[in-house]
Amino acid sequence: MACQEFDIDVQVSADYQRFIALPRACCPEPFFRARKRKREEAATSNRLSSETLPAEQARLLQSLPEDAQQRPGHENCTQCCVKRNYASPPVPEELMSGRSTKEALAGGFLLPESSSWLQDDIFSSPDGLRSAGLVPPGGFAAAVVDPPWQSKSRGVRYQKCQSDELSQLRLGELLAPGGLCALWVTNDPKKQAFVSEKLFPQWGLREVACWIWIKVTNAGEPVLPFGADRPRLPFEKVLVARRPLEENDGVEDPSDRIFTAVPGAHSQKPFLDEYLPTGPKLEVFARNLRPGWTSWGNEVLLFQDVALYRPRDTEGATANGKDSELQVEWMVMDTTSLNALASFLALALAAVASRIDRWVAFQAHGRMVNWNQLQNATTPDSKPTPGWLFNEIIRDVAA
Repeated sequence: MACQEFDIDVQVSADYQRFIALPRACCPEPFFRARKRKREEAATSNRLSSETLPAEQARLLQSLPEDAQQRPGHENCTQCCVKRNYASPPVPEELMSGRSTKEALAGGFLLPESSSWLQDDIFSSPDGLRSAGLVPPGGFAAAVVDPPWQSKSRGVRYQKCQSDELSQLRLGELLAPGGLCALWVTNDPKKQAFVSEKLFPQWGLREVACWIWIKVTNAGEPVLPFGADRPRLPFEKVLVARRPLEENDGVEDPSDRIFTAVPGAHSQKPFLDEYLPTGPKLEVFARNLRPGWTSWGNEVLLFQDVALYRPRDTEGATANGKDSELQVEWMVMDTTSLNALASFLALALAAVASRIDRWVAFQAHGRMVNWNQLQNATTPDSKPTPGWLFNEIIRDVAA
C-alpha cells in the first residue's frame, strides 16, 4: 500500500489567497522520552526485523519511504521552531458564531472564505449547530471528529471527554445519506473497540475503513519507536464510517490508507480533504476554520489569530506586509450595529451644532479665546475644563 506524505504547513497556507501560515509543524529529532542511556536502544528498535514487531506495525514501518526528503524551510532547524504553548486572544461575543463569504480580518482573527463556525461547549448544547442554522439542507457530505480523549499523555490544557459523552452528539443525524465520518482515535484498544462496536452503531453508521497517520520528523523518521510493548507509538488511527444509503447507488466505500506528516502544535492533525467526498463538510472539536467547512467546538478560532500568519509575497502584497489592503480589518456589522452607528453620528452632529452656537454666544460676551488656548479654556460657567468644546460634545452625546 502506497504511503502518502502530507505537510500541515502547506495545507494550511493553501486555504488562503493573501496570507501564509507561520510554521506550526516542526520536529527535527525523534522525541524519545527514555533516559539517555536508553535512547540508543530505542532508536535501534525502528530497524528491527518485521518478525519482532506486531504485523500491523511491521506493515507500517515497511510502508515508510526510504528516500524521504528534508522538509523545505526546516533544513536548519536544530530544535522545534514552533511555539507550543500558544493561547489565542479572547474571542469577542460577535465572533462566537458566524459565516464568512470572503477572506477577511475581524477582531484580530483571520476568517477564510466560505467558512462558518460555532464556538460552544459541544456537550452542553449537542443541538447547538442546528439552533445556529449551520446545518446545510440535506446534511453534511463528511465530518471529521477529533475528540479530546482521556489519555495519560495528554496535557492538562485540554478539556477531556469521557467515551460515553460522545454518544449524545448524534452525529449521524447531521450527515447526508452516504456521508462519511472520519474519527480520530488513540491507540488504546478499548477506545478503538468502543468506537467500532458501540459509538458508530449508536450514531447509525457503518464502519468501512481505517486510515493511519505515521508521525515523522522533518527528515521522515518515525517520531517514536515501533514496538509491541511501547506505551506510546508513532502513529494514530482514523476510523471511517458511512451513513447507510436508502438505496444502493453503486457508491464505493473508501479504502484503507497510510500517510505521513510532521505533527503540528497542540495535536493539530493533517487535513484529510483528499480522502473525503465533495460537498459541505463539518469538523467537530475544531481548532481552526477552513473554506467550505463548518467548524464546531470550544476553541474554533485557536489557530485563526492573525499573529500566526503573514502576507503572501505576491503582486499587490509587499514582503514587509505593509500593503494597505492587507491592513484593512473587515468588520461584519448587522442592522442593529449600523442603526446604532447612525444614531451616534446624528447625536454628534447635533451636539457640534449646539456647541458652536454656544461658543459664538460666548465670544459675543467679550470672552474671546483663540484656538491655541482652547485646551485650557473655561466654560461659560467659569469651570476649567481641558478641551472644553470636545468634552461638552461627548457629554451631550452620552446624555
